[in-house]
Amino acid sequence: MSQELPHEFLSSLRTSRIEALSDGIFAIAMTLLILQIEVPDLHGSQGEELRLLLKLWPKFLSYGVGFTVLGVYWMGQHIQFHLIRKADQPLLWLTMFFLMLIAAIPFSAKLIGGYVHFQPIVVFYGCHLIAIGLVHCAIWRYASTNRRLVEVHLSPEIIRLQTLLAIIPPGIYLAAIALSFLSTLASVIIYAIVPAVYIVVPHFFFRHRRQRT
Repeated sequence: MSQELPHEFLSSLRTSRIEALSDGIFAIAMTLLILQIEVPDLHGSQGEELRLLLKLWPKFLSYGVGFTVLGVYWMGQHIQFHLIRKADQPLLWLTMFFLMLIAAIPFSAKLIGGYVHFQPIVVFYGCHLIAIGLVHCAIWRYASTNRRLVEVHLSPEIIRLQTLLAIIPPGIYLAAIALSFLSTLASVIIYAIVPAVYIVVPHFFFRHRRQRT
């Protein structure tokens, strides 16, 4: 009995500590994004001050994209853990890897903010986002396969929808990387529109479901 207790304990942990840690890391990463933008010395003429502010547009773009990306994955993880009812060691390690990648977003955002026209940097940023998306998808696949960590009676449609929401963003990021060979700015803009997935996909998913019924 004493040998079974540790296994039972480690295979049925609460998710509250994971969610608390995740919220803290997301909050810190989102805050750090704005700290990459240094206030320029604005002691020149009015025209010079405007020019200096306009020169910051790549940094503001990277801030907006980075904050949007973090918002997307915070939302995605929030929905996942609303459906995941318990945790185990593999889920803990997958989540730790996911949060490690999330915490590095300010670094990638600072890179792309300084070198938005440098194609290797745009590709690096896209690869970073793909890695986050794939781990995010792996977490859901692990938790939902055979309903390992979710409710036994969870709807197959919900499982399918969450799988789509997890796997589509990495595909979009891959397309953006391919586009970077033509236009790095267009790639960065595509990185920023991924949140539309969380609006468009559920709309068409449930619309198609209603039409079938």
